[in-house]
Amino acid sequence: MQSSHALFLFDVRKPEVVSGLRAKGEFIMTNLVILTGRIARDPETRETKGGTSVTGITVVTDRPARDKDGKTYKDENGYTAKDSEFHRVTCFNGLAKTVGEYCSKGQLVSVQGRLHYTQWEDEDGIKRYGCEILADKVDFLSRATGSDNQDAPPID
Repeated sequence: MQSSHALFLFDVRKPEVVSGLRAKGEFIMTNLVILTGRIARDPETRETKGGTSVTGITVVTDRPARDKDGKTYKDENGYTAKDSEFHRVTCFNGLAKTVGEYCSKGQLVSVQGRLHYTQWEDEDGIKRYGCEILADKVDFLSRATGSDNQDAPPID
């Protein structure tokens, strides 16, 4: 399995370069997430009572695992050990329909969106917390393994 990584470098001394905007001497705050990873399971699409399409996907990313001294190490097969993280991504409306129709498990995607935190009480009255990424854009970087869907949008 191939992995794809993108590196974005920002000059922390010049935040206005990152945001591109400045309001009366204040910097505009930004909530921006960019992930590149594989879809862990097939998308789940539903429709709200109001008719809004909602699709949820889980994107898995990995990074080199580190030991207690902070150094990377090899696994039993001689490869650099990896730590995986699973990210909940939610898409709405047209993006939800496209992701639900053309994405599937194993596909490499790039997601841009924002973090969204939620809090609720479960049936036992215990406070629960969650975090998800509300997607603004999903780029298909590969077709899913074994995909023969010729109607899918082209991949650049």
